[in-house]
Amino acid sequence: MTTITQMTKTWQTVLGSDANSIARTVGFIQREKKMTGSGFALTLMSGWLSDKASSLATLTHAYVNSQRQPLSRQGLNSRFTAHAAHFMECLLAQAVKKVLWHGVQSQSNAWFKSFTAVWVCDSTVIRLPDALAALWHGTTGSSLKIQVALDLKYGGLEQVSFHHGRCHDQKCLADPLELPAGGLFLADLGYFHLARFAQLSQHNRYWLTRYKGGTQLLDAAGQVIDLVERLAGIDQLDLPVRVGKQEQLPCRLLACRVSDAVYAQRLDQLRDWERRHQTQASTTRHTLCRWVIYLSNLPPARLTVDQVSVVYSLRWQIELVFKLWKTHLQLDQWRTQNVWRSLCELYAKLLAILFEHGIMVLAGCHDLAQSRVQAHHVIAKHAWGLAAAFHHPPTFRRALSHLLLCLRVGWKISSSASSPPTFQKMRTLT
Repeated sequence: MTTITQMTKTWQTVLGSDANSIARTVGFIQREKKMTGSGFALTLMSGWLSDKASSLATLTHAYVNSQRQPLSRQGLNSRFTAHAAHFMECLLAQAVKKVLWHGVQSQSNAWFKSFTAVWVCDSTVIRLPDALAALWHGTTGSSLKIQVALDLKYGGLEQVSFHHGRCHDQKCLADPLELPAGGLFLADLGYFHLARFAQLSQHNRYWLTRYKGGTQLLDAAGQVIDLVERLAGIDQLDLPVRVGKQEQLPCRLLACRVSDAVYAQRLDQLRDWERRHQTQASTTRHTLCRWVIYLSNLPPARLTVDQVSVVYSLRWQIELVFKLWKTHLQLDQWRTQNVWRSLCELYAKLLAILFEHGIMVLAGCHDLAQSRVQAHHVIAKHAWGLAAAFHHPPTFRRALSHLLLCLRVGWKISSSASSPPTFQKMRTLT
């Protein structure tokens, strides 16, 4: 568990001595007269954390606020160079090494107590100016893929890594996955990999995923299972299977019939796929639209057919995190034609995300019943005050403590009868 004192010390090292050392090493700062690596990084991070669309004038004021010395807009603008972008990239890499930590369990739902961790893995892609294609290769043009493993139980970002936009999710995820024994791994079909699931099972780790169409299913005798035939005339299925022709990984198949509305929506999506690919989907694929099908090594005592959809819906929590980053921090937006400034902005906002996430974890804002969006707005309002206090550790700690007190007042998500949020659905598991 991280404390305010530890967080203060870590960030003052990263944005202090580490930033100055890296700035000199990469050639961004050669003579420290006015600007330092620390001052540049702290200005950009606090400026864009406080205002997602900060102008050059706002950033200049942010510099004066944190460094207590004047700087012109032209002086700051002239600093946005290739060296500056490289400096911010190296500083971000250093921050990832030092500031990713385990949080504290604050989930109000007792279901989480039965696991040592609950990891959700996913990635998001940031489209960059085409002029940066030599640095970050996309499928077309330039883009950056951010791979994240989020622990829903403790709130920590267990893995944050950066890859070329065209890199497949399977190659981005750390292998082996350092999930603690007794933990649960949740991911979408982009991470469907039987060898990884087998490795998790061998080391007393649990996993839950959607069934990937076309994957061979075998019974205990090694005979191929006709899934359409097994699902005919029933609403639920819980079946021990072996998955994969070569792997024959033992697990459970859990299936639930979907509503007529969901079925109609799926058929529309499938017909759209057929039009785009100018081909006809198989009869099996059409039939399986009636079902949502999962594979898992969780025993029946820990996961029933009635519960599986609720548990798998936890995966959407990481999508909400990405939505926060892109909508409320505008991680994928900038208003400049200078590609180096846009890259500096991206790296600075990623630093701000790491800083903000650490504060949220300390405040317990990762509880499913708490609103991350409301917490972000509170943190943004305190960003300049934190930056102004940054160079004086006791004052910085007091500012952090005051912010945590504001956050712990609580930003509860409202319950709903018609569209219950995740924390409300999770009550059915206890």
